[in-house]
Amino acid sequence: MKLKLILLSSIFAFFMSCKDSNQNTETVQTETEHHHDHDGDEMHAHDEHGMEAGTVLALNNGEKWKSDDPTNKHAQNLIGLDQEFRSKAADANLEMFRNYADMLQQELNGMIKDCKMDGPDHDALHLWLEPVLNGVKDLKNAETDERAKEIDADLSEKIMKYDQFFN
Repeated sequence: MKLKLILLSSIFAFFMSCKDSNQNTETVQTETEHHHDHDGDEMHAHDEHGMEAGTVLALNNGEKWKSDDPTNKHAQNLIGLDQEFRSKAADANLEMFRNYADMLQQELNGMIKDCKMDGPDHDALHLWLEPVLNGVKDLKNAETDERAKEIDADLSEKIMKYDQFFN
């Protein structure tokens, strides 16, 4: 319960720290009645901006989304943490996974605090960020080494997508 409260507080702080933005329906693609194999992750619920379930992260008309310097800095720090942990992940135990999740959460909190983005680029960032936040929460809550390894592998893929969609 405490973890959920921290996660919700972090998400709320992120939304509040960033300027309100209008959605640009031409640049954020939405899945409707059928599924396609996209490079992004599907959202499974409405987010704080009211985006519908099935909204996927996609390029902005073939171009990467623009992100600000603080967001890029924190994202690169997350990627660095992920790459460093890859060398230990095969032999990691539950305590190591939880410590790693705490380091990721700390970096995400910095990203949330420093966010100055707005508009469709900001909306796209949320489509990348939400699955990462959920993955960190799941990793913290993992009850076995095996489950933590599964979650970690999925989380790593989500973190690494940043450079694919943002510059």
